[in-house]
Amino acid sequence: MKIPSYKTYSLKRRLLQSYPFLKFVKSSKSNESDLVFVEDLSTAEIAGEAVNDSSESADDTDTDTDVRMGATTSRITTQMKCRPLYHAALALKNSIEDKCDTTPPLKWPPSSKELTLQAAHNIVPDELLNFLARTTGITSDFPRHDSRVNVDDSSSKKIVSVCQDIINLGMKGKRLMPKHSALAMSVRHLTGSAQLIGLLNGLGHCTSNSAVLEHDTALAELQLKRGEEYIPPNIKPHMHTTLVWDNNDFGEETLSGKGTTHNTNGIIIQHGNQPAAEEPEQHSLARSRKRSLQPPTPNIELYTGPEPYGEGVLVELTHYVQMQEDARTLDDAYFLCKV
Repeated sequence: MKIPSYKTYSLKRRLLQSYPFLKFVKSSKSNESDLVFVEDLSTAEIAGEAVNDSSESADDTDTDTDVRMGATTSRITTQMKCRPLYHAALALKNSIEDKCDTTPPLKWPPSSKELTLQAAHNIVPDELLNFLARTTGITSDFPRHDSRVNVDDSSSKKIVSVCQDIINLGMKGKRLMPKHSALAMSVRHLTGSAQLIGLLNGLGHCTSNSAVLEHDTALAELQLKRGEEYIPPNIKPHMHTTLVWDNNDFGEETLSGKGTTHNTNGIIIQHGNQPAAEEPEQHSLARSRKRSLQPPTPNIELYTGPEPYGEGVLVELTHYVQMQEDARTLDDAYFLCKV
């Protein structure tokens, strides 16, 4: 069947897109088609095979020719085995790119709700997960169209972890994965070792130490934007509340030995099984390279009283009993009410 509007160069371009290993050699005669062969075969071998096929000489039984033909046959057999693997790899690469294009990236900074196993499942394409499940022998089921094979929870976590490593490697680290961000942050809080984070990052298991510092800084900036009077949504009003404050010195290991974390944390304690209120949607920030926060400018009131003296200051408790009397009365009244 001839189609006048069909152009041969379009077919050649599409073949090269689908099969990059093909080579086209234009014939010197205008009435002959192009010679198409695999890139691994040299031009001399292709030409020799073409001559041998078109020749009917008696030299076909020669030993050297048989050896050459046997080697060529073995190579072609190997290529026939590798060809399905190449097509499978190409299909998985396309599925990863399509999934990354259709799935929105994680907000910055990612919160704990976005670094869950379910969030990782949403990023991993079904084809990649099914392929690894069959390759590792975890399952022998054949998945239905647009579905995943049934895998137990323990194996599913491991497969999803490997899938995220593959996606991160394929995207050259440009796509933030839940595993890589959560693992780096966990190692930082548990060990504080920048070298350990660097080792894991070098193996492709988590983000770099600088990326973890950027994540921590962005979380702190987001918290500061909520204001000084921000109350967590699960804290209920008009309930007895206990506040506990203490300094929190991480003392983590940094590459320079400087810039360690020293802060003061507060804990709010309320008794009773009250249902937690739904947390408002987290606002995202524009990603920056900031890895530390500047301390706020101290607002110290100017002292205009009499000149203080280091000696003769009354420090005995008996001198301040009268000042504490009202507070003690309120404490006693509270204790009686609790009884």
